[in-house]
Amino acid sequence: MYKDSKLLTYSDVSIKFAIKKSTLYALVCQKRIPHVRIGPRFVRFVEEEIEQWLKEKAVAPLTSGDPKLST
Repeated sequence: MYKDSKLLTYSDVSIKFAIKKSTLYALVCQKRIPHVRIGPRFVRFVEEEIEQWLKEKAVAPLTSGDPKLST
């Protein structure tokens, strides 16, 4: 399953995706971010899964014709 995937550490994800380590710890604890728990204190992230997770979290910008823009 993860044979050809790059596994990242907390530090790797923090640097590559500009997410604070403390935020990553909280997201893992809450099981809100995809991760692989290899042991009780050994967590890794699959790079492709993190990229996909971020894409799913993206919010589309409002367009000028959107009724939410008129006040």
